[in-house]
Amino acid sequence: MSLRRSDPRARMLATLVLVGGIALLSPLKPAEAGALFGFLLVAALQAEIPLGLWLARSLAVLPVAASLALFSILREVALGNPTDPLRSWLAGGSTALGLVASAWLCVLACLLLSLVSPPADLLGAMKGLGMPSGLLGVLWFLFRFAETLREQLRAMRRALACRAPGLGPRGQVRIFGNLAGAMLLRAHDRGHRVHAAMLARGFQGEMPMAPPPPMGRLDLLTLGLPFLTLLALALARA
Repeated sequence: MSLRRSDPRARMLATLVLVGGIALLSPLKPAEAGALFGFLLVAALQAEIPLGLWLARSLAVLPVAASLALFSILREVALGNPTDPLRSWLAGGSTALGLVASAWLCVLACLLLSLVSPPADLLGAMKGLGMPSGLLGVLWFLFRFAETLREQLRAMRRALACRAPGLGPRGQVRIFGNLAGAMLLRAHDRGHRVHAAMLARGFQGEMPMAPPPPMGRLDLLTLGLPFLTLLALALARA
């Protein structure tokens, strides 16, 4: 079995099932979080993705999740027994850790999908799952021209470093504001020219994509494993 060989629709649905199940089970207990992390780690090892990159990118959610989970601690302290504040703090801390673990696991699942599936596969899966063609076209253009915009930004920064190497922070803020405005104008002009070129080539408002093939046993297994894992955790909690 290879996760990369499965249908992109199955991978996307499996990710949605996993994220939705984690949200329903949240806040997770330590054993549940460990079991789900082990499941994702096995999937990542089987898919042969760079584990360091996968884990490093997932850490970006921790400050946001921790700041939101802080409210659960304050809520437990406010509603808890005023004669035993330590128990309220411990209960709030346990809930907060479960919420942070839930958010981190959801991000890990989404990152695993993005590292295994190229953008073209994700767009094909969205089309196969019935996403409106207008929204699909917007996402296609974002994937297609994101690298072009990044290259233009790098070129502008190199030009600024060559022409004004001693520019101070205040001057850089003003210059970068002007550069952002110039990039927006260039992107708007490029969009008009690209749209005119597409219309000249017969574009009718929908990106041509091959019809998706029917799902096989590998795809059903990819979709079923997260569901069975979440079902086992829910039954164990009950």
